[in-house]
Amino acid sequence: MTTPLLEIKDLTVDFRGRDESLKKIVRGVSLTLNPGERMGLVGESGCGKSTLQLAAMGLLPPNAEVSGSVLIDGVDILAGGEASMRAHRGTDLAMVFQGAMNAFNPTRTVGSQIVEAMVVHGGTSKRAAQDRTRDLLGLVGIPPDRAERYPHQFSGGMRQRVALAMALANHPRVLLADEPTTALDVIMQAQILELLEKLTKEFGLALLLVTHDLPIVVETCDWAAVMYSGRIVERGPIDEIHQQPTHPYTRLLFATVPGPDVDQRVASLPGVPPDASEEPPGCSFAPRCDRTIDICHNTRPQPGPIGPRHIAECHVAVPTRTRPAVREGDSDD
Repeated sequence: MTTPLLEIKDLTVDFRGRDESLKKIVRGVSLTLNPGERMGLVGESGCGKSTLQLAAMGLLPPNAEVSGSVLIDGVDILAGGEASMRAHRGTDLAMVFQGAMNAFNPTRTVGSQIVEAMVVHGGTSKRAAQDRTRDLLGLVGIPPDRAERYPHQFSGGMRQRVALAMALANHPRVLLADEPTTALDVIMQAQILELLEKLTKEFGLALLLVTHDLPIVVETCDWAAVMYSGRIVERGPIDEIHQQPTHPYTRLLFATVPGPDVDQRVASLPGVPPDASEEPPGCSFAPRCDRTIDICHNTRPQPGPIGPRHIAECHVAVPTRTRPAVREGDSDD
């Protein structure tokens, strides 16, 4: 078997408070991505999605306690601490942060900030970095002469494109994108997502996309990983998870998305995720689940196979068709 480009193995992130209390934000997450693959990481706010990405980048605050592995081509980039991460950050692994305005220094031009990323982290000469900056801006649809403008002189969508250009500056192989379309209008969202898809196809980038927007994952990604209370509760090909969600949480998430039928009832998801400082004895979703049995409340489920590439962490996992199957001779059009 070939080695995955990105492999996250049993990654756990705890935050220790001043009173020595421990909040368990990410709990034993494992994921793999190959070149050119796109995976959507979905779930409610507070489930640990952004923390997972920041842990993979080595960008968590000092009170974070991280265990597990993040491997690039089989090499654990977390094992050597910050010195190891610095060698891989931006070159092998890059990130587009949520809220592009916060990713820039408002007192410097966007071009100078992209150049700095290449000179400091990539060892590129300043002249070569300036040339590549113009090429990168053109690649993401920004006129190269706008490199001399400041962040506040760009619209939200254009800032997001510039943030993407900066992430691509040192030819990364894996791109982590944290809600890259937040607060953008639907037209700009579509353009950013189309650009991400184009980049993965042309350059073989592996993309891990964090989003709350399930339709975005369905349209953009090959794989989906559903995260709840710090764990991956379902993972598999997006077509399988969309058509036949297995975990009750996944099913309820899709039920909350409005469909094209104006008469369709949109479900609500009762309750809230559990407190991160508490570890429930059974399934963490049990208090909100509509399919629990006795074992759900006292024994944590283990990941189990639903299909060749599809797993779910659930005692009562049953595929549930979300829309009618296309019969032979019928068309989706």
